[in-house]
Amino acid sequence: MSSNTDSIYSGMVKQPCPPMTLRIGVAGHRRLEKATLPVLRQQLKKIYADLHRLIQRAASHEIAKNIYAPEPFVIRFISPLAEGADRLCIEPELMPFEVELAAILPFARAEYEKDFAPASSDVETGQGTVAEFRGLLKRIGFDEAGDNAWVPLIELDGSLSHSPEDYNDCAKVLVEHSDLLVAVYDGNDSENTGTAATVRAAMEQGVTVIHVSTLAPRKVVIRPSGLFEHAASELDYTLKNLEGELNRLLLFSDVIKTKEEQAQVIERFQRYRTGECLSCDTSVAADFTDDEPMRAAKASPTLGSEFFSFFKKTMTRGKRVGQKVDEMNHSAAIDTNLKKKTDIEGAISNHHLYSAFLRTDQLASHYADIHRSSFLLIYILGALALSAAASALAFGGNHNGAHHGLVFALVVVELLLLGMIYLLFRKDRRHDYHGRWLEYRCLAELFRPLIYMNFLGRSVALFTKKSTSATLNREFVGHHSSARCWIYIYLVSVLRWVGFSYCQLGGEYKKDVVAFVNEAWIRKQIDYHTKNAAQMTVMGDRLRSFSFALFFATLAAVLVKLGILVAEISLGMHFSLLLTSSIGLLTAVFPILATTAFSIRNHAEFDISAQRSLSMRAVLLAHLKTCARYAQHVKSEIIHRDLQRLAHESINETAEWLEIYEVKETEPA
Repeated sequence: MSSNTDSIYSGMVKQPCPPMTLRIGVAGHRRLEKATLPVLRQQLKKIYADLHRLIQRAASHEIAKNIYAPEPFVIRFISPLAEGADRLCIEPELMPFEVELAAILPFARAEYEKDFAPASSDVETGQGTVAEFRGLLKRIGFDEAGDNAWVPLIELDGSLSHSPEDYNDCAKVLVEHSDLLVAVYDGNDSENTGTAATVRAAMEQGVTVIHVSTLAPRKVVIRPSGLFEHAASELDYTLKNLEGELNRLLLFSDVIKTKEEQAQVIERFQRYRTGECLSCDTSVAADFTDDEPMRAAKASPTLGSEFFSFFKKTMTRGKRVGQKVDEMNHSAAIDTNLKKKTDIEGAISNHHLYSAFLRTDQLASHYADIHRSSFLLIYILGALALSAAASALAFGGNHNGAHHGLVFALVVVELLLLGMIYLLFRKDRRHDYHGRWLEYRCLAELFRPLIYMNFLGRSVALFTKKSTSATLNREFVGHHSSARCWIYIYLVSVLRWVGFSYCQLGGEYKKDVVAFVNEAWIRKQIDYHTKNAAQMTVMGDRLRSFSFALFFATLAAVLVKLGILVAEISLGMHFSLLLTSSIGLLTAVFPILATTAFSIRNHAEFDISAQRSLSMRAVLLAHLKTCARYAQHVKSEIIHRDLQRLAHESINETAEWLEIYEVKETEPA
């Protein structure tokens, strides 16, 4: 890895929480009366000063100290850089504190500049404002002759010939990357164009709006976010009302409502910060799919923590899995072999998201192995304990005392096995390996689509004003505990801080990204789900066959025992006590082993896991077919819409799958 990315992955191991971040989008009229500018500047300066003071206050709150990194908070302004309010709102004189600046343009820079040429300018018809526009790009960090890969700038693929539609698309992306929107306009929302379209998009997505009116008297009001059943009626601009909205945004007061919930969320974050089982190998270059600089340690203090992996390898040994994979690939009538990924360089935001995904993915796999190994060992040790008990009963019937030593040894073995079962169960419960596995897997699958959509400068609208508390607790997080809202809090916090990097969607970059996403995300997941479905099917089939074989073996042992009894009663034949005891033992041990195999199969839900992979595989294959029908110059908005639909299907499917495993928590008992 390069020195620039080394620190990202090693830093994620040491400190996974981002600093508190507030993203402020700005929008407004292009034409502003010169007479109104002094008043508007005064109002904006006061608003920004109020925001800065209230963010400082929020950063000192107990919940903030536990969910964010102990670093200075970040205020990021995002502007389309158009003439008028877009530039007015980001004037340095209005912000006497350090801020980050980012930009989202509706067209490529060269195309966008034409809007500011003398013939098109709304401000300087004599000389235009192209120079001012270029100066703003430099302020962001853009260098025409330098490496801009990490500059927070998105150039969408619109054109002046379709400007109203493309400006609306730009407004949607602006809102997508904003937590709060400052809108400087007359308040006329009758048409879905211009600033009105931006405000409408903000309200639909649940983004708080501060409306600075350009009409006299120039009133300022707050339009609250409508997320999670919050009343969205317009509020007067006061410090109290503004603080309430910032607390909803930065302290997540919508989902953390009680002291008890606060304590639970803090406990979850403290647990997640602990990364003693994680390590980072800076010699491995992250390629967003195969190479993983961050890994969970193989060794674990938990007894038999890799037993499930060993069991899985043993049960899937042979050619059967490969044959199943070939059958499924053939029936799909599509080439699902992974091709060489398009070489595309990841920027800072891509690496930040990938490092967050790797941390959650590695921890999820780590705790899944421990928990699954625990329940598998509990079943097997339970079967051995029952077998030892049955053996003690079988050989304890020898009245001459010849087997007293063996019986004593069997009883001791049974006690030891029961003790091991108790220790495994207690340790699994005490460290909550099951809960960690599900929570981190949920978080990883939320991050997965965000990594690749970020290459297009886009995100996933996980929650809109239609979202309710039930949506949060069930569809995305799981209903086991109210503390699970920490997943939502962490995800949103990371997304805010990460932001976006340079995306030039009007050129070859978009084509390369689409190819990269298809190979690194879609095809890779198809390959995973195909193999997983085959493995789960084979494991389920073999455990079922083992149970059936033991059932028939039990039937045979019972028939032999019955034959011995008939021979002794009817024919007066005599058989050794060892033989009759052994046959009796088999009639007890075989059912125990058969039941254990059935229980393992039922607990692990191999059939459901296989079906889950098959259904997700079908969704991914359908998306590939959709991509194949894209026109040569397909708009990035269409690509984003399709990827967002795929992301939602993937997230919902994962939530349903995790819900099944959630009810398995107590079964090892």
